Amino acid sequence: SDADALKEAIGALKEAGVHVIGRIYCLHDAQATDYNSDLAIQFENGGTWLDYDNTRWLDPTNDDTVSYLCDIAKSAAEAGCDELMLADFTFPPRGHLDRAEFDRDPDDQAAVLLDALEEIRHAAGDAAVSLTADSLSDLTDLSANGAEDGIPVGDVGALLDAADRLFVPVDGTDEADSLTDAIHELAE
Repeated sequence: SDADALKEAIGALKEAGVHVIGRIYCLHDAQATDYNSDLAIQFENGGTWLDYDNTRWLDPTNDDTVSYLCDIAKSAAEAGCDELMLADFTFPPRGHLDRAEFDRDPDDQAAVLLDALEEIRHAAGDAAVSLTADSLSDLTDLSANGAEDGIPVGDVGALLDAADRLFVPVDGTDEADSLTDAIHELAE
C-alpha cells in the first residue's frame, strides 16, 4: 500500500507540472547490508568490513549489488520519477580498504562505478540518471586521491560525463564558481 500511495503522490506531482526526482541511496547503505550481508564489502579474513565510522558499505563489484540498485531504479522510474539522483554512489572514501575483500578486484574504481551506472541507466528506462556529491571537497578529493589507504579512484571524468546531471550543495556564489571550475577540470 505504501508503494501505491507513493505512485499516486508522484502522479499528482507530475500532473501539477513538477519534475520528480527520486533520490536513491546506493552503496553506503548499512540497512541493505543488514538484510543481505552477502552484498556487503567483506574483510579479507571474514566478517563484514567497516569504515572509520563503523558503518558497512555495499560492494559495487558484486553483481548482486548492482542488480539490487537496478531493481530500485526500475521501480522508481515505473512509479513515475522523471530523474533518479544516485547518492553515495562511490567506494568508501575512508577506512582500511587494504583489508577489504571485494567480489572482483577493483583496479579502477571509476570504471567499476561507470559500468554500474550504465546498468542502472538501462534499468531506469527514460528516467534521467544523475549523481550527487555532498560537497565540492568530496568531489575533488575522490577524483584526486581516492581512499587514503586503499584503491585509487582514478579518473572520475568519464563517470561525471555519463551522468545527466551532478547535484552538489553550495553556500554562495564563490563556492558555486569554485565548483564549476573544478568540474570543468574533471569532465566536459
